[in-house]
Amino acid sequence: MDYNTWQRKKINDRFEFPLELDLQNYVDKSQAIQPEDCLYELKAVVIHSGGPYGGHYYAYIKDDLD
Repeated sequence: MDYNTWQRKKINDRFEFPLELDLQNYVDKSQAIQPEDCLYELKAVVIHSGGPYGGHYYAYIKDDLD
């Protein structure tokens, strides 16, 4: 949403994601959470094909069984 024009707007930029994400810097330090509990592995990416007013979604999902 473009809040200056109040129109829907689609971002077509390229995004790169790490295969592993460490969220330790975003966890409340007062909580008793182990560092390994803050590690997440990328399993899927959802993609939207179309414009800001409609389209289709599809996903790439990592196959851990193969």
